[in-house]
Amino acid sequence: EEDMSGWDRIRELYEKPSMERDVVERVARMSFLGGFLVGGSNGYLLAKQQYEMANKGRKYLSPSDAIKRRLDYAIVRFSMKGFSMGVKAALISGSITLLSTHTAAVSRHFSAFYFPAFSGPLAVLLHSVGGVFAFPTGMMGVAKAFGLGISSGLTLSAVCGLYALSIDRSVDSAYWHVKKEYEEVLEEEGSFEKRVEEVIAEQNVWRYQAVKIVKEEEDNKMKMLD
Repeated sequence: EEDMSGWDRIRELYEKPSMERDVVERVARMSFLGGFLVGGSNGYLLAKQQYEMANKGRKYLSPSDAIKRRLDYAIVRFSMKGFSMGVKAALISGSITLLSTHTAAVSRHFSAFYFPAFSGPLAVLLHSVGGVFAFPTGMMGVAKAFGLGISSGLTLSAVCGLYALSIDRSVDSAYWHVKKEYEEVLEEEGSFEKRVEEVIAEQNVWRYQAVKIVKEEEDNKMKMLD
């Protein structure tokens, strides 16, 4: 691996199960879900106020019709605001995680300061170009976005540092230790999933039945080893 170029190391991450790729996907999904719920909730409350103001004095066919129309409007606004906020949250957190982990892969060294190093400039870029943050334009908005990015990155750095201390390792050593264990789990999950697909094809059973069969096979192997 020492003789591999940075590009080869990046390509290797996508040729086999890797912690870097899996973590980026998981962080992006979790961030989207969190952003969707928070953004949707805020959008729902705002939609309720806007609807009542815009339709004040309007006559409806019945009380149930009024409730239905208000609910339909709120659901649409919830979905729109939730999706928008979810995409922004996934973009921000996913980008920071991707840049940090892939930089470690290229350099073969991980530093907890990768997070603030990327989160600060990235926050400024997303605010300036995409208007992701609800900050005013101009230098004040840029400063607020940069501060938010740096503070978020430093929080992640602190988490990495505390974990490294808890297992009595350097941050770099702790990272590669976690990566090794993480990818061992990924390989086990991949092997299990492959066997499940084989059982489905061979025995023409439903997935839950195949999972049960594979688990029983593994239990029997463990009993034989004991």
